[in-house]
Amino acid sequence: MINIIVLYFAIRIYQQLSGIYRSINFLKTKKENVSGRFKNRITILIPIYCEDKELVDSIKFWENSGLSPIFITTEREKGCKRCKSIEILKKSSFQTIYFPKVEGFKASQLNYAISKIDLKRYFAIFDVDSRPDLDVFRYIKTSAVDEVLQMPTLFTRDFEKSSLYGKASAIFQSRRVLTFEVPTLLKSKFGYLVGHGLFVKGDIFKQHLFCEKTITEDLVFGYQLYLSGVRPKPIPYFDYSSVPQKFIQTVSQTSRWFAGDLIFLKYLNLKKRDLFHIFRRYLHIFDWFLGSIFILLGIIFGNTLQTTILIYLIAIFFYLHYLTLQISKIDGDIKLYFGLLFKMGTNYFAPIYGIYKTILDIFKIKKHIFERTKK
Repeated sequence: MINIIVLYFAIRIYQQLSGIYRSINFLKTKKENVSGRFKNRITILIPIYCEDKELVDSIKFWENSGLSPIFITTEREKGCKRCKSIEILKKSSFQTIYFPKVEGFKASQLNYAISKIDLKRYFAIFDVDSRPDLDVFRYIKTSAVDEVLQMPTLFTRDFEKSSLYGKASAIFQSRRVLTFEVPTLLKSKFGYLVGHGLFVKGDIFKQHLFCEKTITEDLVFGYQLYLSGVRPKPIPYFDYSSVPQKFIQTVSQTSRWFAGDLIFLKYLNLKKRDLFHIFRRYLHIFDWFLGSIFILLGIIFGNTLQTTILIYLIAIFFYLHYLTLQISKIDGDIKLYFGLLFKMGTNYFAPIYGIYKTILDIFKIKKHIFERTKK
């Protein structure tokens, strides 16, 4: 059993090491000065719900950008006295689209807004805490041809102001983007999309809208597109975002990601030829759930050789985070690496909580819905 754990971990480490170097080479293709006439139109959509402070900062960012996003508000907010997003937006110069229903979350807001706009354009979708590299818009306007494009995310926004745990989470999640998400898109393999930093040609929405039944509409959207023959591509420009600063908040947020991935099959029309893709995807899903637990068991119960190999592989795993810091242009210190060790050792908490919430939903004890996570 321990030999299987060691071998599987070694394979995953090799894949991630290969993946991050693939990402590094890809990022070198960034076009600093994209020239040529504008041939593509872009409409920027930002769905919001009870954002308040984050919204104020977002408005300042987009005002300084010279761009004009459309913020999508919702009837749900009117039922919450502490939510002031609609009032805040009224004081800005930005256009809003008002989703007139209480039922429905981010996917419903996006689908409604898209139905009100001419589809002959790219739709750029961002979250309220997104701070994209603005060069991406010139690139899309002058050079984009693919149907769906994804900006990779670095979760390093306001990094210096973050708690030690927040910093560790930011680098841990950014490493995931660079070692898995970008390489998956580059190799056109079966994978999910992320609901910010996402550019979609309008014609796609004639056949594929965001799934309104799931709590992770972006994951399912990516799977649906792949199975229909669409191959999203990455863009060598970063979208910068933030992470929760406390352990419990992180577990709450990431458990939703795990739960959405756990039951994504429910929302897809599958064929026999898709089974291999599904199998590989579930291996990655359960890596998250069981990975740190199995490695800990291997270190405790393995013989000297097995334990030594596992420690060596963990050192390479730390090196992946060192490379992530280099790409992010951040200096790491010993405290950060201790924070990363804690993050690695507790990474299975979110899947456990996600499974718990999913079971409550299945047995109709408590519906698992999208919940805003404080950052």
